[in-house]
Amino acid sequence: MFIRRAEYIIALLSYHAGIEGVNGVLYATNRFVEKLTSFDLQKGTYNPDDSTSKTYWAYHFGIFGQYYLGSLRQIGLIEEPVDENGQFFGIYRRTSRKDNNHVSGEELATAFDVNIKPQNKQLFLGCIKKGFVNISELEILTSDFNLKVISQNSKEIELLKQILMDIDEPSAPRDNVVEMRKETIIHLMRYISANEYNNQYDFTRYAYNFKGKFNNTYDNCLLGWYYYQFNEYWQTVCTAMLNATLDILEELEGPGWINLHELINYLKDEVLAILKKEKIITNENTSIQTILKLLKNPEDDLYEKIIQVKKRERLYYAFLQVWTLYNQNKDYLNVLNDYAIERQIGENQEDVLSYFTGFERYFNLNVSKFIYDFLSVHVITRHQYVAYRKIGGGSQSTQKFIIENNFIRKIGNFEPGFTSPRIITVMSFLTTLNLIDDNKKLSEFGKSFLNQYSE
Repeated sequence: MFIRRAEYIIALLSYHAGIEGVNGVLYATNRFVEKLTSFDLQKGTYNPDDSTSKTYWAYHFGIFGQYYLGSLRQIGLIEEPVDENGQFFGIYRRTSRKDNNHVSGEELATAFDVNIKPQNKQLFLGCIKKGFVNISELEILTSDFNLKVISQNSKEIELLKQILMDIDEPSAPRDNVVEMRKETIIHLMRYISANEYNNQYDFTRYAYNFKGKFNNTYDNCLLGWYYYQFNEYWQTVCTAMLNATLDILEELEGPGWINLHELINYLKDEVLAILKKEKIITNENTSIQTILKLLKNPEDDLYEKIIQVKKRERLYYAFLQVWTLYNQNKDYLNVLNDYAIERQIGENQEDVLSYFTGFERYFNLNVSKFIYDFLSVHVITRHQYVAYRKIGGGSQSTQKFIIENNFIRKIGNFEPGFTSPRIITVMSFLTTLNLIDDNKKLSEFGKSFLNQYSE
């Protein structure tokens, strides 16, 4: 109850003060639309039957339990005690100060407490206990409970910086220390200091374009981001082909059925026609090796085309992207494979590296068979496999078509695009800590901070 009511109050004051990016604000917005001046915290956090659907947050343990519990445990701010048999009690407590250099939950809580005025502590706790909060109380609380503002030159902000730059898992055994969070922040700040930052994909594309190198030397952190962006191009290609396939299926048969073999052959012929029109091939027997020698479009240009166009053109540009991805990354596949094996990534043989490693097997294949096989295996069959696996794992079905007796029917669709690398969240952290200003440039504090870790 305490956590849920506290989170609801934060959501209410955040909406009222125009503070963006705070979970629960959508529900809070609707309460203000109702012209309420006092808010029932019990009604906003629990239904009469103690369920939580359609309240400020559906997950029973609140935003804290859904999003932050695991992270706080990973960075050593909370712990889950065990009994004498090593079994978890099912409760969580803040960590205490220990004889090491890592920030404990106790230290951070104490530093946070210093920044809250005594009367506002009592007001906040009082609202939670009585189960109501009014607008005037929200306005009073905003100065101390604004999640986007931390008192500068405070112990709290210094501890938060220390946490960000600590090893990834301070409480984990010391036999395999990993500092990818720290290295990502350093590389991101270096990028911002030398380049215009427009969106979070600027950084991942930077790592991709430099093939995981910093100062002409492979960097483990940037290699990871290179791998990530490589896979982003790949998943976008596969999703784009599925999207185009389903759009064309709907164009041909509406909600009805069509023979799967006939559909794939139709799609193949449509792509071949565009390839001939664009003078990339002379006929359907042109080999993949011949096509690879003709491609000149950069990956980003092809990605933009894939997003902008639809149906047949989307299929066409997606196939160009497949071949371009091989051309631009063939010399780095061994390095990426070594990186993946060392970190046990992609062991299920289903990612971008698994496909492009050994791509030479397609060199002598004619383009007609390549297109047919790709659509059949990596678009249709692959989507079915992933959808069935999610159902088997208890997740909601993501299946976008049904196949029966080798006939296919569309039941849904989704658009292609990059997933989020969460760099936008890192940027938010750095802005809150006054390391980056509102113009996405390094602040003076940020320049000093970067120099400290670049020496």
